[in-house]
Amino acid sequence: GQSLAQTSRRIREKAAEYGQEIDPDRPVHTLSVGERQRVEIVRALLVEPRLLILDEPTSVLMPQAVERLFVTLRQLAATGCSILYISHKLDEIRALCHRCTVLRGGRVTGVVDPSQETNASLSRLMIGAEPPQVTHAPARTGELALAVRGLYGEGSQAMGDFYQISNQTTLGRTEDELVQQVADVVPVLIDYERRARDFLVRETQQNVHDQVSRAYGILRTAQTISNEETMQLLSRVRMGVLLGLIGDVKLSDINSLLIRTQPAHLQKLRGGDEDSSDDIERARYLRHHFEGGDSPARASTN
Repeated sequence: GQSLAQTSRRIREKAAEYGQEIDPDRPVHTLSVGERQRVEIVRALLVEPRLLILDEPTSVLMPQAVERLFVTLRQLAATGCSILYISHKLDEIRALCHRCTVLRGGRVTGVVDPSQETNASLSRLMIGAEPPQVTHAPARTGELALAVRGLYGEGSQAMGDFYQISNQTTLGRTEDELVQQVADVVPVLIDYERRARDFLVRETQQNVHDQVSRAYGILRTAQTISNEETMQLLSRVRMGVLLGLIGDVKLSDINSLLIRTQPAHLQKLRGGDEDSSDDIERARYLRHHFEGGDSPARASTN
């Protein structure tokens, strides 16, 4: 068998060969969803597969990650590996696949060249009829049920892209009903955010990258920084990590910093030192963390 060092070197070499950036030394629980998928792909590539089966592989990926995956799959196909790509996303099927087999109700309804088809013709094979016409019904405004407020509730402002979602009507409603009402709307808000993020990457990628890089630089070097600015900058860096713009920062670390840089944590960290303000202590803590310090103990004053 191979040693751990040999296995790590082999993983890095295979990942680099297919443009998949992964660190074999990182614990899996610290990886984002996209990074975990890259681990799975590289693990499959290590056995030199002749057939690779992917089931809805892009369902949780950002546009940039989807493009990276397609580059890898085309490169793998060029080596002679067959790829069975299962997806309901017709644009992806048409862009990637050489042959498309459509199933409906467990039966094959057609085998076509997807590059010669349209989304509408593929849809007809999938549903067995013409795609339904989209109709726009007039919107009817009902009673206000939920409100989106600032982080600390009514009258407060959003900090670091954090918001509070709360019920407007509670009288006559059970606790289960109130929880379910919030649970129903949260996925919709998440979908809106992901669409907005996709638009930013697609339309203003260079600007987004610049904002993320500036935020990262300030957090690493600031001598004094407020709680509000810290949350805003950490939020930008967090987006950069999720978009794959920053490769040497863990998502779990950013989530931890959003909590540990709050005033109550800093007061404990300061240990009753009256000569140091929260803003100075916060900047010192951030510098220490990004310099590689892994302890929450008080950092040096350099």
